[in-house]
Amino acid sequence: MTQGAVSEPGWSYPWKEWTDGRMWRVEQGQGFSVEPEAFAKAVRAHARTRGLKASVVTGDGAACFQFHQADKPGEREIRLKALRQYLDQ
Repeated sequence: MTQGAVSEPGWSYPWKEWTDGRMWRVEQGQGFSVEPEAFAKAVRAHARTRGLKASVVTGDGAACFQFHQADKPGEREIRLKALRQYLDQ
């Protein structure tokens, strides 16, 4: 794990892969062990350590997220809508 990365004890997240700009969907118990909202906080904290932003939505034991640069006007809503749709798949 890279220095400064946020993770759960006993879990090592593939931050380098996850910060590639794609949308990701991970399941509780497979991709992370804590409550989805706690995982979302870890994603946002990792984004801050890398000078990035992270959009995250959670629900039904899963989290969908995307690391990105600062949003232009209107992009945040579009990004969150796409993440919610991905979560519902």
